[in-house]
Amino acid sequence: MIFYNIRHAKEFFSELSKCTGRIDIVSSDGSIEVLKAASEPLADDKWNDCDEAINQMELKFHSPEDLVEMLMYITNRRSYGKFSLKLNELEIAS
Repeated sequence: MIFYNIRHAKEFFSELSKCTGRIDIVSSDGSIEVLKAASEPLADDKWNDCDEAINQMELKFHSPEDLVEMLMYITNRRSYGKFSLKLNELEIAS
């Protein structure tokens, strides 16, 4: 999933740290690094002090529940009823 215009980066990373599954970050050249291991804090503490806006960030969620939680976060916890997503061959139904 690609996130754009993350204006409150510290808050965003705080939400990511609540995720329970593994999260990978994808660089602009396509290389993948572990941002957060399953049931561990964020891989790099520098993210916790990030006060600047982030234009674009691609993340790969290994837990469907974490992906749904981040979708709820970016939509301000609004409920849109039942929905179904298919992202990178991962199907999620709510």
